[in-house]
Amino acid sequence: MSITVSPLTRENDLCCDLVCFYFTDVNVQADCPDGWHHYGASCYYISKNVHLSWPEASSDCKALSANLAVVDDQDTLNFLFTKINPTHQKPQNGVCQINADYWIDGTDQVVEGHWIWATFSSPMEGNFWCPGNPSNNGGHEDCLEFKDGHWNDDVCTKPQPFICEMEITIIKPSSDDYLIDGTNEVINGFWVWASTGKTISYTNWDTHEPNNKHSNDDCLQIGNWNKADTWNDASCSVEDNFICEMDDTKNSWTSAASFCKAFHSQLADVKTREENTFLIDTIEKIKRYSGTVHDYWIDGTDAVIEGFWVWASEGKQLSYTNWHPNEPNNENGKEDCLEIRNMHNHYAWNDYLCSHEFNFICEMDDTKNSWTNAANFCKTFNSQLAEVQTREEDTFLIDTIEKIDRNSGSDHNYWIDGTDAVIEGFWVWASTGKQLSYTNWHPHEPNNVDGKENCLEISNHNSYAWNDNLCSHEFNFICEME
Repeated sequence: MSITVSPLTRENDLCCDLVCFYFTDVNVQADCPDGWHHYGASCYYISKNVHLSWPEASSDCKALSANLAVVDDQDTLNFLFTKINPTHQKPQNGVCQINADYWIDGTDQVVEGHWIWATFSSPMEGNFWCPGNPSNNGGHEDCLEFKDGHWNDDVCTKPQPFICEMEITIIKPSSDDYLIDGTNEVINGFWVWASTGKTISYTNWDTHEPNNKHSNDDCLQIGNWNKADTWNDASCSVEDNFICEMDDTKNSWTSAASFCKAFHSQLADVKTREENTFLIDTIEKIKRYSGTVHDYWIDGTDAVIEGFWVWASEGKQLSYTNWHPNEPNNENGKEDCLEIRNMHNHYAWNDYLCSHEFNFICEMDDTKNSWTNAANFCKTFNSQLAEVQTREEDTFLIDTIEKIDRNSGSDHNYWIDGTDAVIEGFWVWASTGKQLSYTNWHPHEPNNVDGKENCLEISNHNSYAWNDNLCSHEFNFICEME
């Protein structure tokens, strides 16, 4: 059982009472290296005079801290066509006739006909194929080339030019200034919080501020000027660091249940003393961190039959309980929902009016998926399968897995992000395409049993270490969020 407790905190968050602030640094784009072409959020290198096979081209791009290009939209196809053929007009109706082919990142080497972007192990979407393609002529056309602004399959061993793609280098501004929510754009000199429209009642202006120095300084910064940590008015178009604020999440019992469902989970069932202890320990940590006592909705209710308490998500009667003394008492005949409440400095269960807005605890069932589906699941939460790049990270994961397995009473296998699906024996982190620099294989692994074990798991064969396994197996998995 995995538990998510609101409010969530992150490494860069500062939680003050009932508000969490998330500090982020603005990203500023730097120029592409010499000889590369800037388009969108990427730099592209076109190797017109270097001819390599697809695997060699992939390795060559990686040596440049890049990957073969992922070209999956019409605008990028058009841009690259004009760079390769500046004097030619792009053929109409998908006709591919100019003999200028360039390797890009797609392949169906893993499963014939299932085209993926090798760097991300993600399916190729869109239809930018030359007419009649992919054709797999001769049964060996397993690699993707850029041809006249379209896609075409060809034999991977064919030497030809290629296109590398590199994410634009990110640098951070040296400024310690942060934009916050204040503005006087509507009425000059009348400062309000933009999110609510309310007049700013507390201010902390720097000396001689606000002064509207540039005649359009309508947005509010916090930073160090004449005095430290004070306010300044600035142009709203300035690219600066900024601070986001997220309110502490509270809901009625019904709305909390709906919120959990939106994240493929449910309000928490607490079926054993061990689970209850785990939750209360977690709640205590949040209380110590925030300095505030919260109540938390969980999944129990007796709304259907008064006094007959069930877990709402499955309709089963509560087999384990941890009520406060003299609870549940159904005060005023309306207390039909279950909360964890702190009374007399002690957390236990209480029945309460379902319409009250409290914090709440979501629970996600033990989830198993194939490696590809696991990767896609992580992406839906703006994360990825975990990369394990150091012994310290590996130790942390193994310690966590051991605790989970001890609590559940069973051993699990866990997918992480590694794969050698593109080039057998060449293991990379799928999300970045970078070769594994740290490994922790079981003895005699990876062994590629039956020639089909192309995905990386953490498994328990007397000890937790790494193993290659069939990507279609359904295991637990570990998502990582930066």
